[in-house]
Amino acid sequence: MKIRPLTLILLTLLLFAGALSYVSNGPGPLVNEIVVRKLDAQLPVKEEEIWGFLWTQFANKPEEEKFAKLTTEGWQARFHEYEKILVKKAKRKSLDGDSLEKCLTEIFDSPKDELAYLPVGAYSTVQGTNPVWIVVVKWEISGPINDGQYLELGHVRMFAFDARNFKQIGFCTCM
Repeated sequence: MKIRPLTLILLTLLLFAGALSYVSNGPGPLVNEIVVRKLDAQLPVKEEEIWGFLWTQFANKPEEEKFAKLTTEGWQARFHEYEKILVKKAKRKSLDGDSLEKCLTEIFDSPKDELAYLPVGAYSTVQGTNPVWIVVVKWEISGPINDGQYLELGHVRMFAFDARNFKQIGFCTCM
């Protein structure tokens, strides 16, 4: 079978377009940007101070903004993919990956009112003497909009969990 040059060019373009789509919507190179680290600052004990702490520490920071061009397309599968990476990175850094995994399950299973979530960072800290996980999540309205396009994950939420009982002890969102 003889392949014509024009056919070969078209096939190459289609493969390239597919690769670009995977990079922008699949895990792509951004999986290396997922952050897991121990935070030096402690989560405040006073409930009225937690929102401000979470916002100041994590919102509009390069660590979370890198993910703003990813879309909501296939968000559930990507959530679980990122979840596995977060847990693996936590264990590699000798942090409590098992409790992080349970906190991520709480986030995924929580009512989201048709929102797509993507966890992009996890920070181990304390609140007093209690171990805490803070999880940074990119979010947007899920599903395609009128013209069939998926929205970019342009918003951010931060969840704080008691790492012993996986109870949410803090929350902050941009909207």
